[in-house]
Formats: sequence, C-alpha cells, structure tokens
Amino acid sequence: MGIHFVALILIYFLEFTLFLSLFIFAFIICSAYFTINKYALLDSSKAIVKLIWDANNEWILEAKDGEIIQAELKRDSYIHSFMTILIFSRSPDEAKRNPGETPGLRKLHPGYKYNVILLKDNVDANDFRRLRVRLKVGKPIEDDIL
Repeated sequence: MGIHFVALILIYFLEFTLFLSLFIFAFIICSAYFTINKYALLDSSKAIVKLIWDANNEWILEAKDGEIIQAELKRDSYIHSFMTILIFSRSPDEAKRNPGETPGLRKLHPGYKYNVILLKDNVDANDFRRLRVRLKVGKPIEDDIL
C-alpha cells in the first residue's frame, strides 16, 4: 500500500500532461483498491482464506470462491515476528492438471503465484509463533523442488 502512496506523490513531480497524469492517478487508485480488497480485506474471490500445511510438507490453499489449490512454498517468502509473507506457486502436478478456468494469465502462465500476508495482529499469537518456527526449522525443502 505504501508503494501506491509513493507513486501518487511522484505523479506530482513528473512532467506529464494533465490527461496522462489523471490516467496514471486513476490506474494507481484502482490498483490500490484491488490490492486492499485481495490482501487486507480478503473480499476478492481469489483471496486465500485458508492454509493447510500437512505432515508431508505439502501446502493446500483455499480461495474465497472455494477453489482448492495444491501449492509449493517459494524460497523468497519473508518470515518475521511482525509479518510473514508466504509466496506460493501451483505445484507442478496441479499446474498440468488444472491450467486455469479462465483464459488469460493462468493458461499462459500455469506457475501463477499466490501471496499470503500474515500480520501479527490478525492471527492467533501462539499459532503464528508455531508457524514461524516450523517455517524456519521445519522439514527442509529440497533444492530441486523449488
């Protein structure tokens, strides 16, 4: 969200025509709206509302629209005591079996990424701590998988 705010400020300093500045402004506002709905309010139909990490180190994500996704956790996930950002991609088997229901990005790029942002205050403190510990010292991830 901060990047949207910075982008809005930068529009003022750039020498664009009024029409182009208004167009970019509207685009940034729309992007901020969709970002807030998907990651903060979880109002988007594609927002991830449930995570399951089983004993076999496999992840299952559930979207708000009921879609079940088998996913793999990417190495570039961010883990901190205040915020954890989990970045997933469809598992290779899932991507081959279910390339996407709608034309567009998912059919062209079956390795679609799913981001889950967990903040300290929107998750049970004990569960959040256990998740962070398991992510840091849990079952190692093989290099050839990711």
